[in-house]
Amino acid sequence: MLTAVLFDINENNILTGDPVYPFFSIQTDAARVRGFEFEARGNVTREFEVIAGYSHIDPRVTKSLAGNTGKYLQGPALDQASLWAKYTWYNGPLAGFGVGAGVRYVGDSYGDARNTFVIPPYTLFDATVSYDLAYLRPDLKGWKMQVNATNLADRFYVQSCLTGLAYCAMGTSRTVLGTLRYSWNADDPHPALISK
Repeated sequence: MLTAVLFDINENNILTGDPVYPFFSIQTDAARVRGFEFEARGNVTREFEVIAGYSHIDPRVTKSLAGNTGKYLQGPALDQASLWAKYTWYNGPLAGFGVGAGVRYVGDSYGDARNTFVIPPYTLFDATVSYDLAYLRPDLKGWKMQVNATNLADRFYVQSCLTGLAYCAMGTSRTVLGTLRYSWNADDPHPALISK
């Protein structure tokens, strides 16, 4: 499946830091965001799934009480890209197991409204391992275990900066999260929902 989007968004009355009272905001500014997004997803084989995406935006201030007309909006990355692949076994001794890996790229963004400094781009690597418990026992149909790991290289990066303050937030360090979930549909209802 291929998806492509072109957009041109105009917004008025954007909340902006009050130049007189820095901890308050006023609705004065306007902005225009133009850009495009592209995504491709599909299965190379039944077992091998791939998802890729890219987006580019041009977010500009079109009206500014503080004199920032023509500057880039603070915060949004101008370019973003991602690639994800997952392989799931449906037969043989590994049936039910799935492994996946991906990479995310976040490009330059501006750290302040006057565009005096740029938040540098960064690239993160992620991975996942999953197991469908129905392959272990048929009565466990609907149950799935999964472990997700993000920022595998434990990269140190700046994620965003706050408006009007000399403070930037660091990105999330390496994170590993395990989940156990159950899902069902109308054709295979959860036993607890069946009235006798």
